[in-house]
Amino acid sequence: MEEGMVQPLHKPKLVDLSRELYHRSPAHPFHPPVVITPWVTHQPKQAGNTILRSSSYALAMSDHAGTHVDAPKLFNPTPGALSIDQMPLQNFYTEAICLDLSHVELKASISVQEMEDALAKSG
Repeated sequence: MEEGMVQPLHKPKLVDLSRELYHRSPAHPFHPPVVITPWVTHQPKQAGNTILRSSSYALAMSDHAGTHVDAPKLFNPTPGALSIDQMPLQNFYTEAICLDLSHVELKASISVQEMEDALAKSG
């Protein structure tokens, strides 16, 4: 830890909301699909006196595959527009609450009252 930094009292719980990537994951119709190809699958390989068995996969995908963030530079050609590696990490997480709306049918609308009721039940 850097000098002068304060140790947080508790570690925040982070929930990973990213979508799973797998061979032929759904992709935007204008972008290439996710392609995962076995490269080596534990066949013995020899280098000098060493025999190694390992597995490796080749991965090809669009930079827009799965869960991603479009950086300002994608839409803004102005010099100095931020690329994703220049954006502060704290832009990508926040405090949140989890509401149980499992009783609502998929793609159904809900009312403000239903949201307020779920919020009250969440504590």
